[in-house]
Amino acid sequence: MSTSARSLTGAPFDMGYVVYTGKVLSDAHKANPNSPFRSATLFATVFPNAGENLNHMPVVPAAEAYLREFPTGPFVVETSLTLAHFYDDLFKLLQSRIAGRSVWYKEDCFARYVTTEPITAQLRTAQQTGLAYYDRAAIERRGDASIRASRDALQRGRTSSWFFCHD
Repeated sequence: MSTSARSLTGAPFDMGYVVYTGKVLSDAHKANPNSPFRSATLFATVFPNAGENLNHMPVVPAAEAYLREFPTGPFVVETSLTLAHFYDDLFKLLQSRIAGRSVWYKEDCFARYVTTEPITAQLRTAQQTGLAYYDRAAIERRGDASIRASRDALQRGRTSSWFFCHD
């Protein structure tokens, strides 16, 4: 077959299912966490087991640490959205608790983030924190309608789709 006849059509895999798991950044960070590429490799600590678990949860302290260390880093939007989505999901879980509905499989994922503070206070904090991270992502990625839509849904308290801990 000539080079000009080759194309992705008929490839032995579907491009729609090819995903990047973060392994290269993770391996690079493990090999040298203080490399000149730390602003990129540190992001791998936000989802350390992403390639092994499709139901993975972010490591919230790692995401917060990334934004503190690299407030203009190459993954600032992704990290801000990760935190926005996390707090969006926590908001939904707390809303469900207030309504007397259990989301049993979600409870396990978020258990360590639910405190003894009154649920209404935690709900308000999750909403405000999620909005702040959506705002940060929106500043970096102006005009992104999906960020604005997710932010507006959280502000109205009408968020519905889950981002993490899928069933």
